[in-house]
Amino acid sequence: VLVTKPDFYNEETRKNLFCTLSELISLNIVPIVNTNDAVSPPMYIHDDTVVPGTGKKGIGIKDNDSLSALLAAEIQSDLLIMMSDVDGIYNKPPWEDGARMMHTYT
Repeated sequence: VLVTKPDFYNEETRKNLFCTLSELISLNIVPIVNTNDAVSPPMYIHDDTVVPGTGKKGIGIKDNDSLSALLAAEIQSDLLIMMSDVDGIYNKPPWEDGARMMHTYT
């Protein structure tokens, strides 16, 4: 299932997305959700995503890690497990100068 930011922040498309995911799960199909890179706007380092109609900041979909966090929050998941090929969670991309691993993340 390919998604973009408007799929979460537009009420109608968000409802359609979760109906689709719920139906797949009811059929014992594990949905694979991915950022639709082909039509997503480019990533901006300082993307202050504001949820339309609320004036509140939301989570931008910059990559699949952000997508998994957004999806877990939306479905009120009890647990999100992320697997990676890096040593831990960094304060910014690990290849950038000054990147440091965070030892506590809450």
